[in-house]
Parts: sequence; structure tokens; C-alpha cells
Amino acid sequence: MGDMNYNPYDNSNNSNNTNNETNSHQDPKLNPYGIPPYQYQMYRRGNAMETAAMVLGTSSVIMCNCLYLAIPFGGLAILFALLSRGGRMSMTARARNGLILGIVGIVVTIAFYAYAFYIAIQDAGSLEALLRETCEMMGYDFETLFGEYFQ
Repeated sequence: MGDMNYNPYDNSNNSNNTNNETNSHQDPKLNPYGIPPYQYQMYRRGNAMETAAMVLGTSSVIMCNCLYLAIPFGGLAILFALLSRGGRMSMTARARNGLILGIVGIVVTIAFYAYAFYIAIQDAGSLEALLRETCEMMGYDFETLFGEYFQ
């Protein structure tokens, strides 16, 4: 069979290696793929975070007319893009694109709704007239709700 006590990370002098070459499987700092274990895990986590940032940032831009989805998606895209750095000081291109798309999605959503509110006020004539029309449409009494604010 094989040696049941075989440890690929064992770098002791008791190994059966007869030549003087250093085998990467015997280096305790490297895993069998030649990447230090901690950095390998950071790369995998960062890669998933970058992908999530790109998907959420793209979704935020696409759904900018849906306030309840675009703002959270954009915020999560920014968060995942920043978290994908791990301990590094710089971001990869995918993380940077996710960050930019998240910011653009939030800004476009806010601008879209601010413009829609501005057009609604212009159409009604004033904020008070807009609120009166809305209360009438919803079946509420304007004076009960806003009487003390608009006198």
C-alpha cells in the first residue's frame, strides 16, 4: 500500500528522499499546488467577491428605475468590491469595475427619482398642490395630514 504516515508538508530529515533536490511537496509553507495556503484562500475569496461586485453593480445599473433594488444592489457592489482586496492595497480590474458600476447605479437611481419628483412638482404647480392631489387620489383628508404644515 503506501506509507500511512505520509505528510506532504513534512520537511524533516527522516524523509526517504535520497537526492539533494528540494521537492515542493516537502516545503511546509507551500501546498501541493505551490501556493502558500493563506494566500490561496485569499485569492479564492477575493475572486468570488469580485464576481459578486460585478454582478451586483451591473444589476444596479440595469434596475436603476427600481428604487428598492438598485440602491441595495449598488451598496452591496461597493461593499464586495472593497472587501475583495483582502489585505492588498490595490484592486483588480474586475473589482474596480464592480465598484464603479455600483456607484453609477446609485447615482443614476437618485438622479432618476429626483428628476421624477421635480417633474411631478412642476406638473402640479407646487409641493402643496402635489400633496393635495396625492391625498385626494388616495382618499385621505389633506387637512388632517398636513394642515398644520401648510397654512
